[in-house]
Amino acid sequence: MNHIEAVIARRIKFILEKQAFISFAFDTHKGRYRKLKKSIFPSKTGNKNQILEINKFLVDYFSNVVKNVLEICESDPRSARLRYDEYFREIIRELHRKLEDSGLCNKFNEDTPIFWAYFTKMVNIIIYDLITHNELVETSKFHKIKWFIHAPIDNKIISELRRRIPSLEDLRKMNEIKKMLKFYKRLDSIDSEESYDQIQRAIRIVQDMRDEPPIYIEDAYSLT
Repeated sequence: MNHIEAVIARRIKFILEKQAFISFAFDTHKGRYRKLKKSIFPSKTGNKNQILEINKFLVDYFSNVVKNVLEICESDPRSARLRYDEYFREIIRELHRKLEDSGLCNKFNEDTPIFWAYFTKMVNIIIYDLITHNELVETSKFHKIKWFIHAPIDNKIISELRRRIPSLEDLRKMNEIKKMLKFYKRLDSIDSEESYDQIQRAIRIVQDMRDEPPIYIEDAYSLT
């Protein structure tokens, strides 16, 4: 393992061990509620060798993701968002398939909240963490990437997004965004590609009108 791979391994290990991440990514429920709980990975207190395998797998996979995101950031800014959106769909579908084929994740279908809410959230958290690390991505390149990567969606993000809507001057846009968010009650509300895209579009509209990158909606974690 070279130094860059070691940096990626450290960051992913840190993410996998964060309690906030464990709460939605791993099966943490016990007893009679266990069967009702849906999660990306099995119990973190179960097979420790499997946890190490998950870490190693994600390191290998996201090493290539970082390279590809850096390549996209060098393209025409007008097409970078579209290219990234297409690439993101490739990532989530391929990663899900490879994890499942390797027996490293629980079995879940694509047309479910576990995929479009929790799995996409996991992928976005990892990408954001890696591209903000200076040993992996130069600051000048991050300032290009930040305009097209997706925000990890959760209740705090949606609450902050709704809080920002009244500050917009365009009444038509305000009403449009409110309609786009109307379906969202909790994270499980995101249960399809369409609903996922709708939230990301709403974030981009609000942030563009504020002249801020979409990912800056993550400030919600500093504000609460």
